[in-house]
Amino acid sequence: MENTEKYIELYPGHWLYNAGVVGFLSVLERCNINVADLLLRDGTIKGDISTAFSDKRNHKGFEVPEVIWQWFISSGKNLKNDFDENNDDLIKDIWGTLFNVVYRGFFNANSNLLYAPSKTSPAVFDSFLKFITPLFEYEDSNPTCSFCMKKGKQSYKNRFSSEHYKELGGSDGTKGMPNSFWNNKKSIGGTELCDTCSFLLLNRHLSFTALNDWTKVFVNAPSFKLMYELNRLINNSFEWSRNNNNKSLLAMSVIEYCAKSNATLGLWLGMNIEIIAITKKIKENGQYEDIIEYYSLPSSVTQLISNKRIATLLSDIGEFKILNLVLDEKYKELVELAYRILKISMKDDFNKGDQKFINDYLFLFRNKYSKTAQRLVANKILKLYALIEEQLKTK
Repeated sequence: MENTEKYIELYPGHWLYNAGVVGFLSVLERCNINVADLLLRDGTIKGDISTAFSDKRNHKGFEVPEVIWQWFISSGKNLKNDFDENNDDLIKDIWGTLFNVVYRGFFNANSNLLYAPSKTSPAVFDSFLKFITPLFEYEDSNPTCSFCMKKGKQSYKNRFSSEHYKELGGSDGTKGMPNSFWNNKKSIGGTELCDTCSFLLLNRHLSFTALNDWTKVFVNAPSFKLMYELNRLINNSFEWSRNNNNKSLLAMSVIEYCAKSNATLGLWLGMNIEIIAITKKIKENGQYEDIIEYYSLPSSVTQLISNKRIATLLSDIGEFKILNLVLDEKYKELVELAYRILKISMKDDFNKGDQKFINDYLFLFRNKYSKTAQRLVANKILKLYALIEEQLKTK
């Protein structure tokens, strides 16, 4: 009898693993799993997700667990602009993109072999379903995984490689060039992972937020609860412009979290919260490669912007130019900026220089459409400065 019990217990680790877990949480949410109940205050994930695996759909003669069905839908919406989840064969529609572009080589990307066996091998989808069947099941007789440190089943591609992430993983020495992962030979060494963690890494693409300059970002933190909330905010709450830098996006996610909830960063405040930014760079051969960059905030700045009153005011103002003055700790310039805006708002007529100054510092229409709006935002900036000075004195 098939084991349908799926109890998960996950701990934060490397950012790539964390991104996979956060992406998987978004899939569970689509399966009507109450994700909030899984996210514990200590930063871990624990709970029963059995229904996501026990509920199944029949597709092309295969029994597909609901969580996997929703994984394909989420992937299609994330990776293809023209994806239609009502397509008669949505799995085939996204299969090639998943395993020829994002996780190239992890499974055979030829969708013509997806459901029918060849003369030498079973149907690719059959192999895929066998791979995902024992997820979140552990036995003491299994090897220890380097990612989750548990004893999950290891039956398929259990060395971290370029097939999980081409920029960070090594190539398979039996097929490609030798490299620092010692050809991924199990007898020599390398990074071993279980089927569960291997699948979680295949959720990484679902956790990154795409910006309008082809950059994708993910907020990494020592707590899954914090990561989940910050990435939801960064994905849903901001008015993007090309001038936003990754440091300010990270700060704004912290600000929105503290301003819009009763929660505080608490014990995570002094720990590292960072944003992972992945950009595309064209190589000489015309192909693209990922450039991975990391941005974090000084703990002193994080403490400041996570103050409830300061966070609420920064969120209300909503201007990244003003936020960047705070992040750069140029607090005196806030006063100068506020007085300059007030002075301009008092004039009967704007000249071109005044208009340019307003447009340079105020991006949101609500802050600059009238003299009254400009005076209001100037007063908010002055109040922000006063709150910052008050907070600095209490240290």
